Amino acid sequence: MALSGRNVIGLDDTSLFGQPSMVKGNIQDIFAENAFIAIQDAEFSKLKNPQIGTEFELNDHRGIIVGIARVASSALFGVPTLYTTYSRGLAIHPEFSLTMSYYSLNPNRWRMSRPSRRRWLRQAISH
Repeated sequence: MALSGRNVIGLDDTSLFGQPSMVKGNIQDIFAENAFIAIQDAEFSKLKNPQIGTEFELNDHRGIIVGIARVASSALFGVPTLYTTYSRGLAIHPEFSLTMSYYSLNPNRWRMSRPSRRRWLRQAISH
């Protein structure tokens, strides 16, 4: 199945900060090849109600659903939502970093000074 009109959210590859609440599957499966997590919300049916193992195509890339999850705020812009790793999001959508609506960061996790965090954030956004 080919997907169009969907929101892709890339989680930090290291911390998975901002991860959704899993309903089915394991969040660690997001590291599997071509892995995506579908968000079960009002727009879920637009993905044709996928189950774990459902394969799809996204921008000429193969994807596979490895989990179903819920989030507190969903159905952004009336399109279904998929989660994957940030690096996979960049591979599938090279313009991914240019079209992000927000970055979800946890600065308290970092053991670095405020100026170092600012430098890191500037570098992350510039990619």
